[in-house]
Parts: sequence; structure tokens; C-alpha cells
Amino acid sequence: MSDKKKLFGEFDNLKNGSKWTTAFSSMFEWITWETDRILGIPKSEYAKKVIALTVENLNSNSDQGEIAKKITNTLSSERKKTYREDRFAEKMKGLVNPYEALRRARFFSEDYINKEFDLFMYLASSSFLDYVYSKYFQIKAGECWYYQGNSGMFAVNTNTGYMQMDGLSYNEKAKVIIGNELKLGGKKNKDQILKYVSLYIDLKESNFIEKDCSFKLLFTSETEESFSIDALLEDEIKHCSRENKEWFKRNKAKIMLELPKIEVNSMSWIALRNHIKEYLPKVNSDVEEKLMNGFIDAIEEKYHINKLL
Repeated sequence: MSDKKKLFGEFDNLKNGSKWTTAFSSMFEWITWETDRILGIPKSEYAKKVIALTVENLNSNSDQGEIAKKITNTLSSERKKTYREDRFAEKMKGLVNPYEALRRARFFSEDYINKEFDLFMYLASSSFLDYVYSKYFQIKAGECWYYQGNSGMFAVNTNTGYMQMDGLSYNEKAKVIIGNELKLGGKKNKDQILKYVSLYIDLKESNFIEKDCSFKLLFTSETEESFSIDALLEDEIKHCSRENKEWFKRNKAKIMLELPKIEVNSMSWIALRNHIKEYLPKVNSDVEEKLMNGFIDAIEEKYHINKLL
């Protein structure tokens, strides 16, 4: 077992690695790798700022403690300037305090809602997933769903670090895997569909999913988009051919064989909110009811929705 697998844990099939606690370790990974979410600026820029303030104060007659106090006060003053109490106020460039860091993550960050989505999907019932997915694809209902969010555990075990997917819903008995690609104000990446297809191929060949399962991709974004899948795929193939990425070269022939069979659809965040509300009367567990009401609130607060309307 590799050192990283010792750290993250090991699994050999998507259904075996579906643990809701992964959502928390994944959140911590995100924070530690992207420290600018906490500081407000990249850590390299923060280091340069502290060094510059130190050099600036070295020629004074202050002792080490006084210099440290001056630097702390300067940094604190900058943090106060960037702080906003209004949830949706425009962000200012510069260092931030913990409250401002939380405001920016909670109301503006796509990564943050991805982690909220992960926790929701790990815990949501298979019946609910049947209910939502059947609105966008033809699927066999009544079987068990397993969810995998993007995490170090997933990347290390599947050896698919080239693909920063948002989430996968796998149903072994229904023989389907659905990619969940989430957007909060962002656009589809130029190679997004082909990357998911390449991931699907790699998971089949390494026996993480059944070889005869089908692949579907569901985009969730601000608006429910209608698009020509053929035109999208044509543009992505041209882009990936120009970029000459290793994953595309390795799987290109297999990707081209899979493309006629894949299905792609789109759902808005508000539509997902509405699906949850429609499903709530069917819920007979207070735990699932709390889960669903919590995620409804998470979606609504991102879009300034007044729940009384």
C-alpha cells in the first residue's frame, strides 16, 4: 500500500469507497491546498508582505517585540478594510479576517457548494436519487446508489489525478454511472465532457465499476441549458487534439467509440431545489427531512431567494 493510500484509505470499487465522512476530509483538503481562501491572498503574496513590513521596520530603533506588534497591527488594519457585513457585497482584494473568509466561501465559492453537495449526496436516499435522475435520463429505479465526491482518496485509489471531477453517482445493479458537474457562475471547461468520458473508461478498465454500465453526465448550473451535444463534442475534440494532453492521447480511440452512447443533460440549481421540495412529502425519516431542508437553505442563500415567495 502506498503512503498516500495509508493516509486516505484504500478501496477497489466505487461502492466500497462511498463514505459520507469523506466530505469532511475533502473540505479540509480544499482549505489546506487553497490557503488564499483563508488569507484572502496567495500565501506567497502574504509571505512577501510580511517580509516587506519586516525590512521596513528593521532600521527603526524598535526591538523584536515592537516590530512584531507593528506588523500585526498593519495586517489587522488591512483585514478590517476588506471586511463586509452584507452577505453579497462585492469582494475587495487584500487580507481578510475569518468572518470575511467564511462569507466569501459560503456565498461565492463554487468549491464550497460542491462540498455541501457532496455531503448531501452521500447521505441522500437512493429513492431520492431515482426521483431526480429519472427526470433527466431513463434509468432503472429501485436499486442502490453510491456517491463519490472529488477527494484525495478518490484520486489516489483510482489513479485519475488528471480529472478534477465534482461527483459521481454509481448504481451497480442498474448498470449506470452519472457524472455530476456543478457550476456556480462558471462556464463548462473546453474539455469537460471528454474528460468525464476518459474517467469513465479508466474506471471500467480498472474494475472500479462494471464494464457494461452506461455513462451519463448531468450539469447543474445557474440556468438549465439547452445545447447541441454533437456541436459541443466537436468543439471539445478539436480543443483536445490541439492541446495534445496525455489522457486524451491515451484514450482517444476508446473515447471516440463511447461518444455515440453517452447522454448529457442540464439542470439548474433552482430546479434541484424544486425537486427536493417536491420529494419532501415522500420522506418518512426526520433525518432525511433535515438533510433536505438544510440543502434547500444552502441553495436559496446562494441565490438570494426569499422563501416566503
